[in-house]
Amino acid sequence: MTIQNYDPKKEELLKLIDSRPRVKISKSDIIEGVICGIKNGVILVNVNGKSEGIISGRELASEDYDVKSLNIGSKIFVYVLSTEKEKEGQLNLSLKRADTAKKWIELENAKESQELVEALVVDANTGGLLVKVKGGIPAFIPTSQIDSVRLAEGFGLDESADESRSEMNSRIPFRLSQFIGQKLFARVIEVVKDKNKVVLSEKVSLSKTDIEARDDVFRNAQQGDVFDAVVTGVTTFGLFVNAQGMEGLVHLSEISWDKVSDPSDYYKVGDKLKVQLMNVAEDGKRVAFSVKRLIPDPWLNSGSYKAGTTVEGIIQKINNFNVHVKLKDGVNGVIHLSEFTEPPKVGESYEFKIFSISNLERHLNLTFSDEKVQSRIAKAKKKTTA
Repeated sequence: MTIQNYDPKKEELLKLIDSRPRVKISKSDIIEGVICGIKNGVILVNVNGKSEGIISGRELASEDYDVKSLNIGSKIFVYVLSTEKEKEGQLNLSLKRADTAKKWIELENAKESQELVEALVVDANTGGLLVKVKGGIPAFIPTSQIDSVRLAEGFGLDESADESRSEMNSRIPFRLSQFIGQKLFARVIEVVKDKNKVVLSEKVSLSKTDIEARDDVFRNAQQGDVFDAVVTGVTTFGLFVNAQGMEGLVHLSEISWDKVSDPSDYYKVGDKLKVQLMNVAEDGKRVAFSVKRLIPDPWLNSGSYKAGTTVEGIIQKINNFNVHVKLKDGVNGVIHLSEFTEPPKVGESYEFKIFSISNLERHLNLTFSDEKVQSRIAKAKKKTTA
């Protein structure tokens, strides 16, 4: 390609450029210039400095500009690699680094404005997700900042709260690896350009005013406090809720005094409810709430039940050995599966005999056998008279 000489049609534009006062140019500046010459592998740019700047080689690579379509008179933003004082009196510029520098500025602006940025997951480790943002800048989303529902999907846990967390932690690396190749939206919470460090969060989705209000709630919240909340996620092991900015878990064992096997039987996303704060750990990263503790405990009225009494109940859950029964006032009972002459079904109603009362397990032991009941009562009487 031959050098393009100054285009007469651009003379007025170039005269205007030349008439502007010279500016002081420093290394690492991002400045706007006008192309004043093009030759094979080299672009000359007027940046109102002492001399024209040169863009060559790999510094011509750009995502913002189609280099082949650039002409004399085109306005472009460039990054200053070196000034006349630094390298043989030559002003070296870069389109490639201007692209990257602008992306860092955009990330800083996104952090300030709380704007969502799109992130492509490229890798995962035990600490979180490695992503690319703004066309290639590496960033990191810690596990603690990944959306709780996204992280919980697919775990299928139904043990106690502590066991669920332990099980989840052991499976997190595998779960995170399943996100590779996916795109998600997150907010920028930290930018350190000198260290090439960008940290994102899916959880920070509030305005500055909302964040301040949430932090105020955290500072003043105490165990036992009651909050209005909204269900933000339903999993097999509980509910994720947002209570005035505090995100936390209502484990299935804290949803109801009944035996809960499927939280979706009780609540769905968007439902409003009241929750009681049970515990805050790890500076608010783990918050536990309860729903059932705001409801009278039906077991407190279980004293009216006596061994040998006939009660009516509905089958609530069936496992390999036991059948769980709900009585009309919310008290739970258990009967061994072997006592049924035909396979029972959830929702069916039966009359049972109270065999014994277990305060430790908080349920009534049930039976169909009068002989079994009478034997139990006789043993109990014999023990009390001995």
